[in-house]
Amino acid sequence: MRLSLLACVPLLASAIASPAAIKPDSEGKKSEAEKSENQDTTGEAPDANAEVKMPELLTIETFDEFTSKHLSFIEFFSPYCHHCQALAPKWEQTFKETVESQQSSGIHMRQVNCVESGDLCEREIVSYYPNLRVYVPELNAEGEHTGKAKIVDSFPRALKQNPENFKKFMKKTAAEFGDGSGSMPSSSQLLDTDTTLKIVAGEMEEPWFIGMFSSTDEEWESGKFSRTCMDCLRIKSDWDRLSNLIVSSTKAGHLNCKSNPALCEKLGFPELSSDLRQSPKYAMFLPKHTGIIRFDYNRGMDIDAMKRWIQKLALNCQYEIATAGHFEDLDLFVTEKPAKPLDISLPLDPRVALIFAFDKKKITKEDKDILPHLLEMVTSLPFNIRLYGSGSVKFEETLEYQSKGLVDFIRTDEDLKDVQYNRPLHIATTLTNKPTLYMFKENSMVPTVFQNYAPEDMRNPEKLEAWVMKNMYPLFQELTPEYIEWYFNVKDQMNDKIVVTFVDSDKEDQFKEILYDISLVAHEYLFLKKEYYFQLLTEERSAKWDRINALKEKGAEPLEVINAMKAEVPHLFDHDDALFVYIDLKAHPGLAKYVGWDIDGEGYKPGDSIVVTKNTKYYWDRSLQGEKLTVEPAKLRPVLLHLLDTQLTKGIKISGFTRKLAASPFTSWFRTLDSVYQHGPLGVIFLLIGFYVLYKIAMRFIRRSKIGLKGRGIIGNVTEKHD
Repeated sequence: MRLSLLACVPLLASAIASPAAIKPDSEGKKSEAEKSENQDTTGEAPDANAEVKMPELLTIETFDEFTSKHLSFIEFFSPYCHHCQALAPKWEQTFKETVESQQSSGIHMRQVNCVESGDLCEREIVSYYPNLRVYVPELNAEGEHTGKAKIVDSFPRALKQNPENFKKFMKKTAAEFGDGSGSMPSSSQLLDTDTTLKIVAGEMEEPWFIGMFSSTDEEWESGKFSRTCMDCLRIKSDWDRLSNLIVSSTKAGHLNCKSNPALCEKLGFPELSSDLRQSPKYAMFLPKHTGIIRFDYNRGMDIDAMKRWIQKLALNCQYEIATAGHFEDLDLFVTEKPAKPLDISLPLDPRVALIFAFDKKKITKEDKDILPHLLEMVTSLPFNIRLYGSGSVKFEETLEYQSKGLVDFIRTDEDLKDVQYNRPLHIATTLTNKPTLYMFKENSMVPTVFQNYAPEDMRNPEKLEAWVMKNMYPLFQELTPEYIEWYFNVKDQMNDKIVVTFVDSDKEDQFKEILYDISLVAHEYLFLKKEYYFQLLTEERSAKWDRINALKEKGAEPLEVINAMKAEVPHLFDHDDALFVYIDLKAHPGLAKYVGWDIDGEGYKPGDSIVVTKNTKYYWDRSLQGEKLTVEPAKLRPVLLHLLDTQLTKGIKISGFTRKLAASPFTSWFRTLDSVYQHGPLGVIFLLIGFYVLYKIAMRFIRRSKIGLKGRGIIGNVTEKHD
C-alpha cells in the first residue's frame, strides 16, 4: 500500500512487528515546552485529572460493538509515528478534561493501535497516521441498528491538533450528528446508466437532484477513499445528510465518475473521471413537461443554501395554480392596514409571489412558453420568491381593494390624514391585458403589475426579466454581506435609493416597532412618488393636447397633427424607487463602517436610518433640519421626498442637510475635499494644479510687494535718498 509523506510508518511494517514488544506510551511523558503549551491552551494544570484512566484500546473484536452504539471520535495511531508521539499527550489531556462531558454530549473518544490491530486498520483503510475520524452507529431503512458504524467526518487538516481545537470539534460534531441524522441511511440512489439517461432526458415523473463525484462505486459504498481524496469523506457525509433533508421535495442520486466516465463526459464533466482532485458537480433535472430540464448548481457545498435552492426549484417547477383568495389566505395579498406592531417571528424570510395571470378562454401555447423563462429567473434570485399561475377573474377587483387599503394605512400617519384614494392613478398603474404578471409581497399593500399592452410584451424574456429584476425585492429585507451585491450596483444611476435602518434583534419589541415604522414610511413614499409622477403625466398629457389644438387652430397639415398625436407621453412610475433594508447590529455590528457609511465614526443605534444611492456613491444620515436621521416617518419621509424633488418640500426650512461621499477618507472637518476625492487620481491632479497656481500667484504678489517697498523713498520718492 502506498502511503503519503504524512504517514509515519508503513502498514507493512505494522503488520510484521511483534505486538508484544511494542506498547504505546500511554503515560505520554511531556517536555517542559509541551507542559507549557497545554497549560496555555486549556488554562488548567496538566495533572488536574491525573486520577482519570485512559480507556482500553479498541480492537477488531471490540471496535464494531462500541462504534455501533456510540457517536465516536477515533484516533488511529502507530507508536512508531513521531507525529503520533507528539499528539499522545494532547489527546490524553483532551480525554481527561472532557471525560464527564463525553457522557452528556454523547460523543466518545477512543483509540486504535494500528500495530497491535493491523487487521482492523487494514479493513478501515487507514493509510496514514495519526488518522482522526468520526463514526456514527449505522441504521437500516427501518431505523434499526445494524451492529456496524459508518464514517461521517474527519478532523480538519487545516486545524492544529491541540486540546482546544479537539474540544471545539467534538462540540460541533455532537451538535451535528448527535440527533441521529447522521445514522440514517442515505436517501441518495446510486445511479446506473439507464436511470441516468432517463433523468437527463427528462423522462422521469419527478425532479432529481444529482451529485457527480470523482470517486468509484466501491469507494462510495465503503466510505473509504484513496489518500488522494482526503475531502471525499466530508463530501459524502454532507451529501448523505442533504439527501435526507430534501427527500420530501425531490429524488437524490449520486454518480461516481471514475466508475462511469462516459456518462460524466456526456454530462459535461470529463475531468471528474481523472486521477486529479476535482470538486463535485451538482445539477437538478426536471420532467420535460416543465419546459426546461437541467439546472446546474454552481455555489459550492453549503447544505443550507443547497437545500433552499433545491426546494425552491422543486416547488416552482410545478407552476401551482392558485386563486386570488388563496393569496389572501397566505397573507401575501393584504387589503387592510396591518396591526401595530407587525406580528412577525424571527428569523425573517419575507415571501414574494410572482403570478402568471391568464384568461382561461384566451390562453395560447405561445403564452405558456414564457413559464420556463420565469422559472429560470426565479431560481437565479436569492429572495424567497414562489412562482404561481392563476386564471382568476377577481384580480382587478381585489387590486382596487388593496389600493384603497393602502390609502387607509397611510392615513394612520397624522401628517398624511388628508390623503385621498385616487382611482385614475390606480387605473394608470394597474391597467393591463392578459396574460400578465402580478407580484404580491408579504406585508406590502402596494400593487405591482406588469402592464401588458400587446401580445409581444409577454413573449419577450428580456423585457420580463427587466421587470422582475426591478420589482423582486421584498418590502423590507435584512441586509447581510451576501445581499449587498443584489441591492447595490455601481452601474446604476443615483436616482434609486436604499433606505438602511439599524435594529437589534435581541430587543424583539423594539425590533417590531422599527419594522412597523419602516413599513409605514415605505408605503407612504411609494404612494406619494406615484402621485407625483401621475401629476407630471397629467400635466404632460394636457400640454400635448394644447399643442394638438394649437396646430388645428392654425390649420397645420394633417400629417403634422397626426405626428403630434402620436407623440408618446412616457409613464415614469418606476423611476426614483426606494428599497428598504435593515442591518441587525447584533449580527453585523461593523457592516456600515465596512462599506463606508460611517466615515465620522459616530456609530449607529437601533432606529437610526441612512439613505444610500443605489450606486453606493453617496449617503445621507441627517434629517432636513440637520438632526440625526431616524426611521421616524416625520423625519425620514421628508428626506425621501426632498431627494425626489426639492419642490415637494419647499415649505420646510432646510438646515444642515448634506450628502456624504461613501467610503470617504475625510472626516467632517475636511468634507469639502470629498468633491476632489470622488474624481479619483484625476481629481488629485487637478487639486495639485490648483495649489500650484495659487502658489505661483501668491509668490508673484509677494515679490511685487517687496519691490514696491524697496522703491519707496522720502515722502513718496521713487528712489532712495542719498547723502
